[in-house]
Amino acid sequence: MKNTSLYINYISKLNFFFAIAIFFFLPVYRWFIPYIINLWIITWLLEGNFIRKFKQNIKGINKLTFIFLILFFASFIVGAIYSINKAVAYKHIEQKLSILIFTILLATSNNLYRKNKDIFLKFFIAGTVLAVIICYGFALYRAVSFETGEFIFDASVMGNKGFPASITDGGNYFFYGELSALAHPTYFGIFLSIAIISLFYLKDKNVFGNKKTLYFILLFGFIITAFMLLTRTNTFALMIILFFRVVQTILKNKNKIFRLISIFLILVTIAGMSLHPRFRSFYSDISDYISGKTKVVNTRFVIWESSFTIIKNNLWFGKGTGDYKEKLNKLLQERHEIKKKDISYNAHNQYIETMLATGITGLFLLILILSIS
Repeated sequence: MKNTSLYINYISKLNFFFAIAIFFFLPVYRWFIPYIINLWIITWLLEGNFIRKFKQNIKGINKLTFIFLILFFASFIVGAIYSINKAVAYKHIEQKLSILIFTILLATSNNLYRKNKDIFLKFFIAGTVLAVIICYGFALYRAVSFETGEFIFDASVMGNKGFPASITDGGNYFFYGELSALAHPTYFGIFLSIAIISLFYLKDKNVFGNKKTLYFILLFGFIITAFMLLTRTNTFALMIILFFRVVQTILKNKNKIFRLISIFLILVTIAGMSLHPRFRSFYSDISDYISGKTKVVNTRFVIWESSFTIIKNNLWFGKGTGDYKEKLNKLLQERHEIKKKDISYNAHNQYIETMLATGITGLFLLILILSIS
């Protein structure tokens, strides 16, 4: 019995270690993740005691979250039933399978997960810090050179363009795709946003204690990096996150001077967003659309417009897990003359994508999951 207990204890710790490793490597080197997940699943199987752990974990809100996650995954299976293109539907379900796997594994996790929740956020932040260092280090390595014994720093990829143009066109080693060496800029921006929210959460729990300098260094480092990625969606999301954080801080703090400083920071944030190179380009596109100079504001907006046309005709249950993407691309070609037939577009929005596949039913479940989690 003693040997069995020691074995279970060892496997439990190993399982917990692999779960932490997933959080750490997610922003650093995503190609490691499938191998770590496999090890995580193997140790979960070896650990056993699934029913006992399930009863311990599924209580109150956790129970509702578990039920809604299962129903959300089931909505895509139902969507496959009334889809004509079954092959695409099954492939889509396979891609969503991670939702079901993670739900079951976390619902039957050992007590180390419950006792050490914050450690996941700490390791995710640590992984994001490492990713930021690697990206800046690689950008610096490419920008620096020595010619005839002379030190040369040139971060411009496009030598024939000026600094502003090189930034907006992705021609500078320290901006956009050139900076984001480990992942697509949009995904890296999401990692940075999650890391920033995690910092706020840990700060509110007084995890940093007297290490406030470290907190501010990490916070400003992440914010500056997110800005330099130049992704419109993530920059806009970051501005919303910072806005609500400042409002929350104002409401908690009764000091008038602090409130004035916070309001000033909000105005600076809005000004910073308006000066963002890709936002300025976006504003120009909108201005041309309003004045009638162009019929298309942005490819993404065109996709959303076509998506809502499909949603209106398939409001409650969607077009089907296997059919919505084909219908979307066909509509884009017909209505907006998008000629790139070799490219399969998606909705670029999880809420819209869910409605396209499963209608209001799936969207309602997704909102419930996000609301109670």
